[in-house]
Amino acid sequence: MQHATGADLPPELLSRILDYLNPPDKIQTTNAPQFEFSWDEYHRLKRGLAAPSLVCKHWSEATRPLLFSRLHLRSAEDVHFLRNVVDNPCFKTSSLSKAIQVVQINLEATQTRPWLHHVYWLSSRLQETTFIYAITSSADDSTSMVGHRDLFRSLPRVPPPSILRLSTLVITRLRFASTTEFARFVDSIPSLQRLLCDGLSFLDPSPVVQARRRRPQRSLSSLFECKISQCGGMPLSDQAALAADVVSIAARVGLDVHAWDVALQALLTLAPETFQETYICIWQPGDISLSMSFSWHGQ
Repeated sequence: MQHATGADLPPELLSRILDYLNPPDKIQTTNAPQFEFSWDEYHRLKRGLAAPSLVCKHWSEATRPLLFSRLHLRSAEDVHFLRNVVDNPCFKTSSLSKAIQVVQINLEATQTRPWLHHVYWLSSRLQETTFIYAITSSADDSTSMVGHRDLFRSLPRVPPPSILRLSTLVITRLRFASTTEFARFVDSIPSLQRLLCDGLSFLDPSPVVQARRRRPQRSLSSLFECKISQCGGMPLSDQAALAADVVSIAARVGLDVHAWDVALQALLTLAPETFQETYICIWQPGDISLSMSFSWHGQ
C-alpha cells in the first residue's frame, strides 16, 4: 500500500488543527464555543501542534499564517532573532512576511536591561503589523516606579515619538508618582489606539495637572479606547475622570470641561459603589459617538 501524503488525509483533521491555532480573541468572534480557551492554553496548544503540522508541506501552507500571526517578544534575544528573520533577503517574498499580524512586547517593570528601543527597527520594516506593548510589575514589587520617560530608559536622548509605533498599551500593577505622570506616560505614545490598565497605584491620586503635560491634540489622536480597573485606593469616580482625561472626551465630543464634569457625575450616580472598572470607547476615530460603562472587574 502506498504511503499517504498530507493531501490524502481527511480535510477535517487539518480543519481541527486550524481551530486550535486560532488566537482566543479571534475565536470569540466565531460560533465555535467548544474551542474557547485561555491564552496560556492557546500557547501550549500552539507549541504542541506547531512541529507536527509543519512536517507536511501540504499542511504547512495552511498552518503557517496562523502559527506566525501573533508573536510574543520577552527579551532582547527574541527581538534580535526576529530581526535576523526579517532582515533575510528572502523574507519579503516569503509567505511569512504577510503572516505576522501582531507583535506583542512583554516587559517586566523591574528588568534592568532595557531593550524596547530595539523594536524600532522591526516596526519600521513591518509596516502592516500591529504592535502591542504589555508592561507588568510583580505582585510583591512595591518599590519600582514608572515615569513618563521609562519607555526610553537608558537612551542618551528621547527619540522622536513617531518612531515608537505601538497601537495597544497594556499596563498591570504599575506604580506612578501621580496621575499627571501617568498621563504624560500615555501622551508619549501618539500612535496609541487602545489603553488597558489594571491594578495601578498613585502616590498622588489628585486630578491631572494639565499645565505639566505636553500632550498631542487628542481631538485628532488615534486613541479611541481606554479601560482602567482596580486602581488601589482610587474611587470609581476618580478612575472615570482619569480615563476620560487621557482620551480627552470633553474636547472630542465638543463639550467644555465643566459641562463634561456635570455629565460624568450624573452618570456616576447610576453606578453602584462596588463597581471597580471604567471603560470608555470612541466608536470611530474622529467620531463624537462614544460608549462609557462601569462594571465589576473583568465583566
